[in-house]
Amino acid sequence: MGKLFAFSEEYEGEELRKDPGGARRKRSHRGLLVIVVLLILTGAVVAAAYLIRIERIEVAGNEHCNRDVVIGKVLPEEEDRRLIAVLYRMVRGVPLDGAFTSLRLELTGLQSVRITVKEAPAVAQTGFGGSYVFLNTKGYVVGTLPVRDSDVPCLSGDLIASYRDFEFPETVGGDDEALLMAVKVAEKVTEYGVDTRDILCSGRMFTLVIGDVRVSIGKAEDLDQKLQEVNAQMPSYRGLKGVLHMEDWDESDPHRVFYFEVSPP
Repeated sequence: MGKLFAFSEEYEGEELRKDPGGARRKRSHRGLLVIVVLLILTGAVVAAAYLIRIERIEVAGNEHCNRDVVIGKVLPEEEDRRLIAVLYRMVRGVPLDGAFTSLRLELTGLQSVRITVKEAPAVAQTGFGGSYVFLNTKGYVVGTLPVRDSDVPCLSGDLIASYRDFEFPETVGGDDEALLMAVKVAEKVTEYGVDTRDILCSGRMFTLVIGDVRVSIGKAEDLDQKLQEVNAQMPSYRGLKGVLHMEDWDESDPHRVFYFEVSPP
C-alpha cells in the first residue's frame, strides 16, 4: 500500500507538471461530486423525515391537565406530527405557557415521542361543564378533571359564574383582579391549613365554608392575620350552625370586630 500511495503521488505530481490545469479541474470535479452527493443524501433524509408520521404519543407528568390537552399544546396541528416537525421542535424548544413550569419532548422511536411535563401547581378549582377546571396562582387554567380534587379549594358563586364562557384550555382571567383575589384566597387557605374546601365568591367579597359554619372574611385583605384568627376561633363554634362575620376586620384596630350569627333552627 505504501508503494501504491507513493506511486499515486508521483503520478499526480507528474500529471500536474505535464498539465497543471487539468489536474486541478479533476480535483475540483471530485469536490463538486462530493457536495452533490451530500446534498442528495440530505434531501433524501429531509424528505423521509417529512413523510414519516408520529403514530404513538406518550404523555407523562400530568396530573390535572389531561393527555389530549397536553398534546394539543405541544403538537396542535396534524402537520406538527410529522417527524421533521418534531425534530424542529426538539431543537428549537416548545414555548411554555401558564399551564407548565417545564416541558420536554423526546423521540422514543422513529414514529413515537414522549412529552414530559411539570404542571404549574393548581391552587383552586371550579366546576365547569360537568368537570372541574383547575387554576394556578396567576388565574390561568392548568387542567381539568371529571371529578373534584378534595385537596384543592373549590371556588363558586357570582364571581365564578361570570367566567362560564371561557374557552378551555386557553389562558383566562390572568389579568382580572377579582379572579386573582379569589385564587389568592384559595392559596392562603391551603397555606394556613384552614379546614375548608369551599370558597364562595361574590364580587370581591369572600366566604369560607367550614362544616355548618360560614366565615365571611370580606375583602382579600389582611389574609394572613384573618386566617390565623379563623383557625384560633373555629374550635369555639364546632357543632354550631351560623355565620362568623369578619368583614369589618381592621388589623390596625386593637378592638377588632368579628361576631358569630347563629342560624335559626
